[in-house]
Amino acid sequence: MCQLKKIQRIWRRIWRNSEAAFLTASEIVDARFAVIRMIQAQHSSSEISLLNSEGILLKGNLLRKLKPFVRKNPPILPYSSALSRTFVCYGHLSSRLGGPILKLSFLLRHTWILGRSRLVKLEVRNCLTCQRAEPRLASQLMGNLPKDRVTPSRSFNISGLNYAGPIQVRKTKGSRHRSYKGYIALFVCFATRATHLEVVSDLTTTCFLVAFHRFIGRRGICRRL
Repeated sequence: MCQLKKIQRIWRRIWRNSEAAFLTASEIVDARFAVIRMIQAQHSSSEISLLNSEGILLKGNLLRKLKPFVRKNPPILPYSSALSRTFVCYGHLSSRLGGPILKLSFLLRHTWILGRSRLVKLEVRNCLTCQRAEPRLASQLMGNLPKDRVTPSRSFNISGLNYAGPIQVRKTKGSRHRSYKGYIALFVCFATRATHLEVVSDLTTTCFLVAFHRFIGRRGICRRL
């Protein structure tokens, strides 16, 4: 009854008497804890009775893993309470529409809500401002693959060619042999996506033909390159 009188007094000061609508910080804190105690008495009366009598909850209770104590911080609120949704909405606005992690850290300063992550995600999903700030972009559908990509065939029967580099290449080991610029010729099989690598010294036609002859000598002649 004392808690209810505190809430009623603050409500009258705000809505009935505009000249005395200013509340002190202690009155706001007292009102918040009074409302929390009322919600706890409504949703967790049996748990509070067990804690007062035996000091421990039964196995299988959702609150048991939190190791709750009577009149200790932070206060615990159920998921289905309207006050829990009010706290989440207040944290959403106070964090200036920040991300879920910022909202969760703000809530933990005031209360511990069971299933608070789901409430926060629901609040963000229903916030029109957040949805406009982070719209869901349309993704481009992948086109049909070429016929050579989906037709089974021998490895490297149909291949693609590309160059990578430049890289530093040495003919032999040793400090007296300096490195020179080289490249990598990549032969990719269209059917199996296998890759064959050949080192070339430059990008001329002669070096390519040498690398190509080494490639077909190892993998077989390509029907198409």
